[in-house]
Amino acid sequence: MEIDISADGFLPTDTLCEHIRQCLDAAGRRVNTHVRALQVVLLPGTRVGDSGKWMGPKRCVLKAEVVDVGAVEVGARSYDLYEAVSRAVRRLRRFVTSRHPRSA
Repeated sequence: MEIDISADGFLPTDTLCEHIRQCLDAAGRRVNTHVRALQVVLLPGTRVGDSGKWMGPKRCVLKAEVVDVGAVEVGARSYDLYEAVSRAVRRLRRFVTSRHPRSA
């Protein structure tokens, strides 16, 4: 699976990128075999005040090219970006599993 990670307004850390890869590995073989390409878009929330601090829930959007389905977009929001990533990957896993059930 081809993975592209991008972020709006900040550079994702190596640790965050590793977390994304670990979540995808944990999602299982079905996700890894039925998703051709994946674009991970990280959104930091909203900028508040003169200090320019990011506040509010962060978002993770996964844009996937799924075998026999086509383009799919799932996402999640959380005040913790790592949690948003984990939730989005779980949603993608549920979607792929529902479209590609286990063979008997």
